Amino acid sequence: PITIRGVSPSWLRDGIMQVALRDDTGQIMSQGFVTTEENDTFVGTLSFQDTTSTTGSLVFTHSTTNEQYELPIAFSTLKSTLLYYPNSLKTTVACGEVYPVSRSSLTLDSPKNIFASLQEPLKDNEQAGGYYTSVLPGISLDESRLDGSTLVLTLSYLEDFALPDCVQDNVESQIISSMKQLPGVTEVLVSWK
Repeated sequence: PITIRGVSPSWLRDGIMQVALRDDTGQIMSQGFVTTEENDTFVGTLSFQDTTSTTGSLVFTHSTTNEQYELPIAFSTLKSTLLYYPNSLKTTVACGEVYPVSRSSLTLDSPKNIFASLQEPLKDNEQAGGYYTSVLPGISLDESRLDGSTLVLTLSYLEDFALPDCVQDNVESQIISSMKQLPGVTEVLVSWK
């Protein structure tokens, strides 16, 4: 969705304006109305499907006079990122077996950011779907370096924190599968201190 807000033009005071979202070919992707508010501003929201266009326009049309104003816009792409988690609802759960969970609002551009995201609490719908994280708060990412296309990670855990083999397999699988999305990374090696 796109939220449209701005200062109302003089011809829109106390009125309604139609707005159309067009792609770079002029095709209407969505249309609706914006209304003026008390302080001579307008607000509205349009929902639309993903587009391959990089540019487009918002076309505002007065509802009675048909006067128009076209505003050029640029579309930005929100890449959906996959984080990998074990799932307790799968019929056969093997150590180290992880499944993708799509996230569209994350900026995962470094090993540190991906690691921190894997430690965050899962969303309610993800928990209801059986997903959980094995990358517990007692585990830390001590070092990361890129050796050609191989990402080398060194992990550690608190001294009094015992890590069962299956949990360690899950941690490594979550991290390796998630880190392979970094640009230029084809292999991930994990070692423990």
